[in-house]
Amino acid sequence: IAVSNYTCSFDEISTYGTYDFQLTVLDGGNNESSNFCAVNAMEGGSMGAIMFGDEKARIIDHLYVTNTTVGLNTYLYGHGCPAPQNGQKVKIIATPTDEYGEVIPGAETSAFYLCDGPSNVVQDWTKWDLSKLGKVYGLAFSIEGYSNGIPYAFAIDDIAVRFPKE
Repeated sequence: IAVSNYTCSFDEISTYGTYDFQLTVLDGGNNESSNFCAVNAMEGGSMGAIMFGDEKARIIDHLYVTNTTVGLNTYLYGHGCPAPQNGQKVKIIATPTDEYGEVIPGAETSAFYLCDGPSNVVQDWTKWDLSKLGKVYGLAFSIEGYSNGIPYAFAIDDIAVRFPKE
């Protein structure tokens, strides 16, 4: 996961929609913020992970997610692999981790679809409710998709965490 402020307009996707620009999104962070996080995850495994530094479990209520420009270029125009056909999807899976950053076997997961066929591709920041996962020490992200050539990058912003009242 990397903090980024690389942005472009929709008209520049062909230029900034390659693997050289995996940290780029359209028009900035959620609510037009300057920064966001670009996540690189792996199919069937997890690379991108977020954790609480104090090793206390908390409820992550939600976060905002969108495609990076390389995802948009692939899902809309078939850059790097064929564009999706009807019924072909790409989803992110969030899995709770323990206090050591290890995925908890058998834990409930949450999925978010970046792409659901050619006409339903996420192009804007969209709220992803993660509250059903309950208290977590962190989250590991993985991606499943219709092709081995899909980009394993997406972006997150504005993570909302519930803190107990003291």
